[in-house]
Amino acid sequence: MTAHDGLAYYVFHTKYWRPQLRPTILFYHGFPEGPSAWIEQMRYFERQNFNVISAPLRGYISSYIPKNGVYRADEQAKDIIKLVSLMKMSSEEGAELHLVGHDIGSLMVQMAAKMQPALFESVTLIGEPEYKVILEQNDGSRYSVQNAR
Repeated sequence: MTAHDGLAYYVFHTKYWRPQLRPTILFYHGFPEGPSAWIEQMRYFERQNFNVISAPLRGYISSYIPKNGVYRADEQAKDIIKLVSLMKMSSEEGAELHLVGHDIGSLMVQMAAKMQPALFESVTLIGEPEYKVILEQNDGSRYSVQNAR
């Protein structure tokens, strides 16, 4: 699969993928982990009859390094939204999607949920950094992130 700016997606997911037939949990890791950090949680929730998927943030695996060097939070949030669309797992598609983020991954999850709230049934943030996500457009295209301290 290809991201919105040409990056190749690499994800871990349930063996029997059925997003419209059972709820899905989409996991995003923190620093310095990668998608495999969620393996135990994925195994648990798969046994509970959930679809589970874990995806990388930009730069955490070699196939997911942007050529233009853009790692901004708003671009990574767009990556999440595009993945949801590509895998047909949004609430709008008849699927029940729960989004989970850890550490810096929770920042991207938060921003994606604020950009497209109708896509997600729920959002869970674990060990989130102290950031305030501001979605007011500053220059017509960007979203800003501020330290909450």
